[in-house]
Amino acid sequence: MSPVPGSAGQAYVDIRWAGRSESARYAVHSAKGRTVRIEATVELPAPGTAGRFALYGPDGVPIAHGELQLVSLRGSEAVLQITAGEKAPPPPVPSEPPPEVEVDMEDLPFPDMPAPGTPSVIVEGAEDSARPPSGSAARVATRIRGRGASEGIAIGIDLGTSNTCASIVKDGKPQVLTTRWGTTTIPSVLAILDGQVKVGPDAAKRLVLNPEETVYGSKRLIGRAYSDELADEFQPYFAYPLVETEDHQFGAGLPERVISFEEVAERLLFEVRKLAQESLGKPVDQAVITVPAYFGEAQRDAVRRAGRAAGLRVGRVVNEPTAAAVAYGYDRKEQATLVVFDLGGGTFDVSILKVEDNRFEVLGTGGDAFLGGIDVDDMLANLLLEDFVKTERLEGFEPNAQQVARLREAAEACKRGLSVQKKFAVQLPHFALEEGQARHLQVNVTQEDLDRLIDEFCARLVAITEDTLAKCGLQTYSVDDVLLVGGSTRLPQVQAAVQKLFERPPSKRINPDEAVALGAALLASKGGAVELIDVLPLSIGFAGEGRRFMRLIPRNTPVPKERSFVVRTTSEGQLTYPMPIFQGERKDAGRNEYLGTVLIEGIPAGAKGQEIELTLALDEQCFLEVRAKHLESGAPLDVKLLRRSADEVVAGLGPYEGPEDAPDRLPKKRSALGWFFARLRGLFARP
Repeated sequence: MSPVPGSAGQAYVDIRWAGRSESARYAVHSAKGRTVRIEATVELPAPGTAGRFALYGPDGVPIAHGELQLVSLRGSEAVLQITAGEKAPPPPVPSEPPPEVEVDMEDLPFPDMPAPGTPSVIVEGAEDSARPPSGSAARVATRIRGRGASEGIAIGIDLGTSNTCASIVKDGKPQVLTTRWGTTTIPSVLAILDGQVKVGPDAAKRLVLNPEETVYGSKRLIGRAYSDELADEFQPYFAYPLVETEDHQFGAGLPERVISFEEVAERLLFEVRKLAQESLGKPVDQAVITVPAYFGEAQRDAVRRAGRAAGLRVGRVVNEPTAAAVAYGYDRKEQATLVVFDLGGGTFDVSILKVEDNRFEVLGTGGDAFLGGIDVDDMLANLLLEDFVKTERLEGFEPNAQQVARLREAAEACKRGLSVQKKFAVQLPHFALEEGQARHLQVNVTQEDLDRLIDEFCARLVAITEDTLAKCGLQTYSVDDVLLVGGSTRLPQVQAAVQKLFERPPSKRINPDEAVALGAALLASKGGAVELIDVLPLSIGFAGEGRRFMRLIPRNTPVPKERSFVVRTTSEGQLTYPMPIFQGERKDAGRNEYLGTVLIEGIPAGAKGQEIELTLALDEQCFLEVRAKHLESGAPLDVKLLRRSADEVVAGLGPYEGPEDAPDRLPKKRSALGWFFARLRGLFARP
């Protein structure tokens, strides 16, 4: 691979370093073989640092994409060595320059936190604010300014837990693109084989052969801050060990290296973009990407960063139920209250929308990031294993990693089969070798077996839907239509539960497997003709006295939205003010999602108790921006975002002192194979 150099301001490279994320235009001065010389526009880390890159031509479309290492740095000139990469098809050159890109916030030294028990924020007369920005802002999200002209095609992408697909609008109609394998989706799976990273079908084949080197289900934890407590809670859902990445997020601890879930998404999106270009025969450089409605701000931002790193200008990150509603209601004139019941491979979302004349207003949303078809697969796999052990009289038998992968593959096929027939025969020849004799797994699974297995699973889906309706002040009879989305809604048990709840059959207007992708395509192509009014899925706030979670912007608040409040310095001569921001619904702030720590700088030296006004601004996509000003002088203050270990931040806040959360009215069972995955954690751990 030999990148094509260009004059300053034309060819450029975007770089993401380990432990930080810098996305800026670096002018390419020269390129030879795998060596690229650039003019650095922001501070670069020390030589020897490894990272990821996307090299762009004058058209703003990537020429190459892969891994690199910073070899040397002299002044503003840097030499990069490309260590691994993949080449993108060369696109035609448009007449306009590439877009201007705003630089992400840098990682900064973390200041001392106030002593445990010290009130971190005093809120006085919280108010809505429509004032213009005051002072520099910390954007928890990455923002793109000046999109620039583009000759590339805009696509919609449904980035799923189990499968990912792309869609376009052709002749006014949305359609899902077909891949080179003749399918409309690729598995959302990544594997490392002989040092080479594979995604999609090639990676999915390794789930059975090399499960310890294969990453699946990563969307469930993309962008989430790592903590030991959450790792222990989530580990039963994964066969590979969950570990902390250098940027303090969740990642997969593979034998060769740790890979972040954001990088998994980046590689999947790059592959989908490449497949779309092959299918269309034209460059693709813009996309609308969908995410679960229950995704927090940090997860949405991680998806957008992954899209940009994959060479896409991400016009919008849209909730999956909202995209499905657009596919259902685009160009419909009559008003309707719609419930979107979205059950995918790994997540469950329910959204309630008011739809009329291409205006889609979200009234409320609910869900569970760990409730999906994968959980049904696990329950069926456990059933198969129990039957095998009983039939073969193998008390104490423990399957190895490959056998568990075979069980899961068979369980998924069984689930699909029972969606259309009353009985399904599972046969796994030579499943085990005991005392020199081959043992075969042969189990007949009936609809009645599946009914018993997933009774509580369906009850939890219904409970979440009822809670969401109640929080919107609605009854089931207030709903005009129910739209089923996601392949897991094909289960007869799920359809029966929905029909029983709403006392009517759900709509069958749209293929549940394609609804999200089709809506994303319409938004990518006709976004200006569609008005979306969304809501904040989870409350945003801070840790008050006793680590109590103080909600500043509650869940289901319509966006865009701003909220201003006042904080006071806690010591004399205090020049900076750190404030960790959390998102969630737990009363203990430490058990909610840690988004980062807002650091206010430039406070004039003075007495304790100086007042600072902070403004939290949510845009229409639920991305957060924070501004600050010194109230006495009216001077704007610098605001920066720090990302640190969630465990360390929570420990610095002291113990929780407050009431416990009300118990879940229908607690969720842990993964049926959790006992085995927990045991594998030690087996797969890196030396």
